[in-house]
Amino acid sequence: MAGMAIDLGSIAKGYAADRILLTLEQNKVEAALINLGGNILLLGNKPNGQPWRLGLRSGVEGDVSMELVLRSPLAISTAGINERYFEQDGKKYHHILSPFTGYPVENDLASVTVLNHGSSMTTDALSTILFILGVEEGLALAAAEEVEAIFVRKDFGVLTSSGVGLTADSDIQIVHFAPNYQLISQEGE
Repeated sequence: MAGMAIDLGSIAKGYAADRILLTLEQNKVEAALINLGGNILLLGNKPNGQPWRLGLRSGVEGDVSMELVLRSPLAISTAGINERYFEQDGKKYHHILSPFTGYPVENDLASVTVLNHGSSMTTDALSTILFILGVEEGLALAAAEEVEAIFVRKDFGVLTSSGVGLTADSDIQIVHFAPNYQLISQEGE
């Protein structure tokens, strides 16, 4: 139809990361960190054999809110309100739009990070969808899609799905919270 377009921006970086990973695997690369700004894909451990350690920016103030230890392969995507926005008349307008209103989603979330052992394109799409849905519905969808999720609220509260742990036996382990951040709840507790 004339004048119509499809925007694949919500999955483009995830698709690109998946293609890069495929190329690396075909060339027998054993360890890599692919970073496409908000989308990270891990292959193997770090060159020293240790698991990857990453800082997660929350979207509240653009600061590093927590440090994660991650065992790969793992795809990680974050959707948040702090990177792409503008302010007009004292109001902040971010880039995550509601499919219902066409305006920026208004909820208590600053960011949602989705992690899985599969496709980066999947985590890319789901991080945006879970942000739009909010914590309760987002956790339900994360469980149904068999991915893990970290929700950071604007008040610095952190809520996680059941596969995000605080102990060394977790594939996804939170090892440090920045000041002001607090784990509010973990699904299943």
